[in-house]
Amino acid sequence: MKLVSRFEAASRSTAELHALLAEAFNAFANAPRSSQERHDALVTMRNIEDELSARARSLTVQRLAGRILGNRPQKRPKIRPFDCFQRS
Repeated sequence: MKLVSRFEAASRSTAELHALLAEAFNAFANAPRSSQERHDALVTMRNIEDELSARARSLTVQRLAGRILGNRPQKRPKIRPFDCFQRS
């Protein structure tokens, strides 16, 4: 398996990273011990996991910042049954 650098992982989509992670895991499991292929697969898995973790932290920070700054999405008004009918 080709080594995926941290820079290359950052340029991939999340779905692609999950697919590459599965591919790297299988390459690691099938490679002989102490081989360069196994080492490359392990480094690739670390790089991908680091990138996925950074993305998850980024989303959490954005959500918290939105709550602190009051940028919450507006709640939809509750509609009760028969509110659409006006009484005469």
